[in-house]
Amino acid sequence: MVNGCDHLAWLQFSDTREFAITDTKRISRLLPDLDDPSVQRPSIVFFVGSKAKDIALRELFPWNNIRRGRREGIASLRAETLSLHSSYPIFFAESNPLREHVFQPDTSHCHEVASSTLEWADSGESKEIFDVIHARLLFLFVNVLCIFADDFPDFLDVVNLLQKWASFGKNSSTLSLPQLRVIIVKRGRAADPSPTFDLLETEDVRFNLQRPEIVQFYSSVTVLYLADEQISPLARYRRLKELLQRQLDEAVTIKPPTAGVRILSIDGGGVRGVVPLEFLALLQDLVGPDCPIQSLFDLAFGTSSGGLIVLSLFVRQWGVAQCIQTFEALSRQFFQARRRSRFGCCRYIRRLLKCWLTDGYYNVDALEAAMKASFGPHERLFGTSQSPYGTKIAVTATSISDASPFLFTNYNGQAARAKDCGKVVLQAAEALSKSLFRIQAFAPA
Repeated sequence: MVNGCDHLAWLQFSDTREFAITDTKRISRLLPDLDDPSVQRPSIVFFVGSKAKDIALRELFPWNNIRRGRREGIASLRAETLSLHSSYPIFFAESNPLREHVFQPDTSHCHEVASSTLEWADSGESKEIFDVIHARLLFLFVNVLCIFADDFPDFLDVVNLLQKWASFGKNSSTLSLPQLRVIIVKRGRAADPSPTFDLLETEDVRFNLQRPEIVQFYSSVTVLYLADEQISPLARYRRLKELLQRQLDEAVTIKPPTAGVRILSIDGGGVRGVVPLEFLALLQDLVGPDCPIQSLFDLAFGTSSGGLIVLSLFVRQWGVAQCIQTFEALSRQFFQARRRSRFGCCRYIRRLLKCWLTDGYYNVDALEAAMKASFGPHERLFGTSQSPYGTKIAVTATSISDASPFLFTNYNGQAARAKDCGKVVLQAAEALSKSLFRIQAFAPA
């Protein structure tokens, strides 16, 4: 414990004239126990129940003194001792919806706290407030929810609780809540200690877990039957521990529910377009090969060479390495240095005259042929050519005649349009290439 504090409460009701909750800064007090909080990525498992839950916690986390500490409040939060030094430490929270939760004074003076008034809770019971706080606040931070059905009077009570939390979370008007993975733990039957007994769920259990609210709000619901009580506690809870670890491994969230819009904007610059590609390559190395860089952005904008990069990444779905290789090959082909000659001044005047007559400094036809080979002549940018990750894509260009701005997008393209209105990718790429070559007129050779 930090500074000798034994308070484990994550949130608790405040004893005030108004409905209020107190944030005990529990997560902030746990972070100093980690080796490097800026690099480590903790996960949170939330356990719900009473007696059966407490027994399971002692077996799942034997190196944590579960009986130690003051677990008052809406929910308590701990860190698993053995995982503090790993890259993915585990925090585990617990709460008991079966006991009465009352508003009580905060007598702790060993750590900082912050109270917030629940203006929406001016009328209502503490039990309903308890459920709303779980569904709309605590579950924002939770990866796996584990409920011990034996602590409830009937299995149907567990299903009703899941449905209630799903209803509260679904009606939240502030955030898009995450889809939790749920594990329901039940005592196995002594007459059938088979390790495959959990597959023999009754029709009643399967039917109730298929309620629309549950299916829509939770990512998955798994019913796990514990082995016979006659075997050792270590063996009895081994399957639960393995399932929890597997669920945590699979519950990797690409975009946290509290994150804002993720935007990628790549400016032009001709051959200097390789610079943002190198930055994207570094980012790809950080997230690893199993997470495509395209999946990390909700909106991608590009101008000139940046537009070609955006089209390559999000329309053609090329990897960053392939984009760099292709971009460098095109740069060497079209922006190669010119040899100096005795008639350098005349050649320079001739190039300026060509630029004025054709509105381009380099051979645009050659690049357009390369664009046609890369993007194809008929693939559309919007409508049927959507990013598989749902990314909205836009590239900017200007007209040759009066430099009017144009925006090519892959969104807002589902409505009825004229046949000649749906710009294809090739047209966007050609417009970008013309803009790219005009910009490069005064770039160093």
